[in-house]
Amino acid sequence: MFQNDLKLEASVLLLYFLNKQNVHHEEKRNIKNARKYEQEEEEEEDEQKIFGEVKQLEVSFLRIHSTYNK
Repeated sequence: MFQNDLKLEASVLLLYFLNKQNVHHEEKRNIKNARKYEQEEEEEEDEQKIFGEVKQLEVSFLRIHSTYNK
């Protein structure tokens, strides 16, 4: 009986540590995904900013072009 108790306790400890390891890997994966998502959002914001600047330059060019071609 004592040996069975030890085997049971060892099994429980093994499951506990495996679960803890899985949780740790899941947390690492979540952090990695969060960083990737933040980077993608920043890149999208940069693209939108550049697009806005290009539109402003286009409008300025058209104004200058129409002013000097009257």
